[in-house]
Amino acid sequence: MKKINIIDAAKTLILVLVLSIGAQYLFAWTGPCGSPASCNAPAPINVAGALQSKDGPLTINASTTSQFPIGFETYGTSIFHGTMRIATGTPAAGKVLTALDSSGNASWQTPAATSTATSSGSTFVATDGDLIVVNGITTANSWVSVDLGPAGLNLVPAGAKTVMLKAFLSATVNQNNGVQATLNYAMYAKGYTDTNTKTVTNANMSINNGGSGYAITGFGSGVSGTTVVSLDGSTKIWYQVARTITNGGVNTRSSLYVVGYTI
Repeated sequence: MKKINIIDAAKTLILVLVLSIGAQYLFAWTGPCGSPASCNAPAPINVAGALQSKDGPLTINASTTSQFPIGFETYGTSIFHGTMRIATGTPAAGKVLTALDSSGNASWQTPAATSTATSSGSTFVATDGDLIVVNGITTANSWVSVDLGPAGLNLVPAGAKTVMLKAFLSATVNQNNGVQATLNYAMYAKGYTDTNTKTVTNANMSINNGGSGYAITGFGSGVSGTTVVSLDGSTKIWYQVARTITNGGVNTRSSLYVVGYTI
């Protein structure tokens, strides 16, 4: 019987194993996706001064154990496309981002109350001073009505309890031939169903130069005042501008505004 050479058998076994492993690598190899320099990996974000962009999301300073005090800092104009979310702190609907100090640190805060309690309404809403009338000159006891609600000037909502009005008056008076001239000038208002007349503002002026000819004077920059009128279930109000002049001529200007209301 012929004896098998152990050394030759081991050589054969090793050769088979090497060829087998080489064949696996050969079949697993994938060729390039194109000719150079296509299919290159995207360039990493680096410290160069050229404009750089990244297609996917980017998370910065994400360590939960050793974060830097400042995770992101930018200079110049920052432009955000889409929705911007500031999730730090305690954000909630109705809160506003409020500066905490001169360094720009900020947090979500419940806005300070801008309302004042009144006997006829619980919340005061300030407006931009919407104009109702200019030069609404009338005679005494002659009232003009105006609807401030949605069906009229749309300056107060339906159901408003009160309205705060502001009036502005200015005038110049001519004195005739040295005789004292007097002007009485006032803006009044009241609710449409309320007979309680309120003075928004008034001014009186008397001039006497003690000689002949004409003297001209005026209110200067004008006078103004505010008052609150009850709406009593209606969004309409009455207003009246009354003036009387004795022994002279007058040139006046009056304006009435809505500066707030209660609901």
